[in-house]
Formats: sequence, structure tokens, C-alpha cells
Amino acid sequence: MFKMFGAGEKKPAPPSKELVAKIKGWVGEAVETTGAVLMVTELKCTDVGCPPFDTVMALLRESNNDKRILHCRMIEVTREEVLRVWSEQPEIMSDVKS
Repeated sequence: MFKMFGAGEKKPAPPSKELVAKIKGWVGEAVETTGAVLMVTELKCTDVGCPPFDTVMALLRESNNDKRILHCRMIEVTREEVLRVWSEQPEIMSDVKS
């Protein structure tokens, strides 16, 4: 289960806009993002055995959507890791039809 922050815990400072833009730029080096919505976020996981934080990168396109997850805080993400995960088989997200 993902939570943005737990009960009784101080909410961590959100990643900077500059950091989010940097990671989005790295995703753009790895895959075509023209005409797509690219979301990058950091989530906290409280499930047993789950890494404490995940950085989730979701690419939403008209034809298909996919995402990549790095099991670390956004501040720890490197260009090499972003390029590596986007070169791997995509994790297709189910399409939501309105």
C-alpha cells in the first residue's frame, strides 16, 4: 500500500521542480514523449518487504500507457538508471476509457 506519508510522521519536503524536470528530461532521452503526458512522482510504501520509497515515472499516450519504477527516493535517481529502466520491457498500464 502506498501512502504519501504515515500517521505521526513529518511530511517530507517535496522534490524540487528542477529535479522533476531533470528526470523528465532523462526520460525524454530514452523514449519519445512528444504528445504524451509524463508524470514523475515519489511514493512512500508501507507494505512489508516494500522499499520505503519509489520513484514512479508514468508515460500516458493516446495509444498506450506505460510506467517505470525505481525503488529509491527521487533525489537518488540517476540518468543511467532512468535510461536503463526505459530500455527494458514496458509495464503496460490498463487503459481507462471514459
